[in-house]
Amino acid sequence: MRPIPSDNKGVSPVIAILLMVAITVILAGVITLWVFSISSGNGDKGEMFFFNTDLEASNNTVSIVLLGGSEPLDTSTMRVIIDGVDVALVPVTEMYAGDQIFADTGMEITGGTTYHIKIVINNKMMYEGDPVANP
Repeated sequence: MRPIPSDNKGVSPVIAILLMVAITVILAGVITLWVFSISSGNGDKGEMFFFNTDLEASNNTVSIVLLGGSEPLDTSTMRVIIDGVDVALVPVTEMYAGDQIFADTGMEITGGTTYHIKIVINNKMMYEGDPVANP
């Protein structure tokens, strides 16, 4: 039987290189999954649009501004929900970037209070936010 050589100089660098390659491949995979999860939107909530919402306590209204989008947004089925209550909107069939609509909330808005607002179109969540009402 041959004795095991005691010179292990070549073993450690090979293992180190294999470990570095494995760590690099795993890290690249994790970063790729993270980037795709960000760019794929918000899952089953629907495509998100950029809106700005303001609540006015002085006249109990909500204003909605479409901030972005290269295509017109079909708003014929738009629902605005404030703290679980549907708000009647002025019938608008399309919104373009920069368009603004106003609606009476039908509820008493208190200045300085945070309200939860959802915008739903075709049963898909398009916006969700928590603005503070203006006095």
